[in-house]
Amino acid sequence: LQVKDTTIYVGDSWEAEENFVSATDKTGQDVPFEKITVSGQVDNTKAGIYPIIYSYEGKEETAHVTVKADQSKLEVKDTTIYVGDKWEAEDNFVSATDKTGQDVPFEKIDVQGTVNVDKIGDYEIVYKNGTKEAKAIVHVRDDSRLQVKDTTIYVGDSWKPEENFVSATDKTGQDVPFEKITVSGQVDTSKAGVYPIVYSYEGKEETAHVTVKPDQSKLEVKDTTIYVGDSWKPEDNFVSATDRDGHAISFDKVQVKGEVDTKKTGEYQISYTTEPVNETKPAVQSRLFSMFSNETPRQLMTVATVHVIDRNPTPLPDKNENNQTSSSTNQTTIKRSQYVTHIVKPDKQGRYPKTGEQTNGLYRVLGLVVLLIVIISGIVIKKKRK
Repeated sequence: LQVKDTTIYVGDSWEAEENFVSATDKTGQDVPFEKITVSGQVDNTKAGIYPIIYSYEGKEETAHVTVKADQSKLEVKDTTIYVGDKWEAEDNFVSATDKTGQDVPFEKIDVQGTVNVDKIGDYEIVYKNGTKEAKAIVHVRDDSRLQVKDTTIYVGDSWKPEENFVSATDKTGQDVPFEKITVSGQVDTSKAGVYPIVYSYEGKEETAHVTVKPDQSKLEVKDTTIYVGDSWKPEDNFVSATDRDGHAISFDKVQVKGEVDTKKTGEYQISYTTEPVNETKPAVQSRLFSMFSNETPRQLMTVATVHVIDRNPTPLPDKNENNQTSSSTNQTTIKRSQYVTHIVKPDKQGRYPKTGEQTNGLYRVLGLVVLLIVIISGIVIKKKRK
């Protein structure tokens, strides 16, 4: 009766026949294993040395089954990649060893599962090393983002593509500067309309709309004539004003410069200025803009003339037949409804007139007309006396 010792590892299967070598009867004939009596058990879940006794017709032999700890190992890891990245199964493999603790190369690892790198999702990959099995998760992400916004400007305003750009990130979530964004489309700031501007970055594309509205801002004042001693207020020469959207601007929001001395004849120039801003450029921003820029601030400015004249002008002297000087009252009546209106608007290019840019011709002509009326009246009176 011949048996042998064997070594297995925890988790391995074991059969008593594995330690049996051979047996013969007393005549020398082979005895099959089925006629051998076996006693003893092997716990293949626990490391140790287990004796197994084999016997046949008075013969007895003992085999030892050594159960060793299984040193096989399989380690994988979860990974995160981004849409469009390359991926291979080995990327998630860390290491593996066999039962004896020897390293197992990746080529001997069985892999099940695939990853679609063009689609966001979580993909499970199964790795097997003998009886060892491990699962890795491949997260396919896309953290790229492109955000733009719609804006509204007015005819004549300046515009840059940056004004509609909000932010962008690449597929890893890192900020992307505007310089790397591709922009297509144009805005004609001289013509009202809605202009689509396309922004794109690494497959992402967003469209912003720039609405160019007509500039309806306007400032209207009028020239007036009053007599010495009359009362006067700046509102007397103000007609109306509108902002860029055509909404009325109340007089209390109009800036007025200049004074009228109602006790003294003369021509007094009063300047009126409005800042027809709206939600696109708040007033504070506009004022700061004008401080640090050479461009004309968004203001409308015009001048009204207030003519202050005598109610009873001094008559012209004349000689009568007796060579004596006499005088007669020469009173000139001014119709207050007669005035010149000054209206100022942005030009077609959206430029706003600068201070002092208004033409003074009309109110100068009016002053000359008044003076001419006084002179002609004196001449007529003189002729009548002759």
